[in-house]
Amino acid sequence: MSFFQGLKPRNHFYNTMLCGVCHEKESKYTCPKCECRYCSLTCFKDDKHKEMDNRAIEKHPIKEDTSEDKSKEVKTEDIQDPMLAKLMQSSEFQEYIASPVLQFHILTVLEIINNISLTNEYSKDGRFEIASRKLNNLRLGGVEENEYVEEFVSWLLTWIENYKKENTTTS
Repeated sequence: MSFFQGLKPRNHFYNTMLCGVCHEKESKYTCPKCECRYCSLTCFKDDKHKEMDNRAIEKHPIKEDTSEDKSKEVKTEDIQDPMLAKLMQSSEFQEYIASPVLQFHILTVLEIINNISLTNEYSKDGRFEIASRKLNNLRLGGVEENEYVEEFVSWLLTWIENYKKENTTTS
């Protein structure tokens, strides 16, 4: 083995293109929490990636609200919509929603809907259209395709369909 075979290239382009977890495939995604590049949902869920997330949290801890005001907590009994209340009780939904990647993308879509200055679109319908395009870009085949977002949206659509079937047959 020559001296040069043992060296890894220092080329920034090379490092950003390979998956930071498996180091085998081309990376397609970037974790918003630790900024690790990864190639698939499998690598995103891998223990190596979880360690990188934990190190990112240690370096930049999230400031928790220590105030006594707990009125911001959502209680399912306070939710008027029965479908939303049942969704909030779902352990699968809670698991998905705990993901920083999903939180980031959901907050981005909500920001598009609620922040006129972000889109320069003054009509609510126009902002919903832009948010819908953003979400479609994150889905399978989209420009910003994200497997975890696709998995969540597919799960959510199936959950809604099952909820509607259960509630139309019981009524």
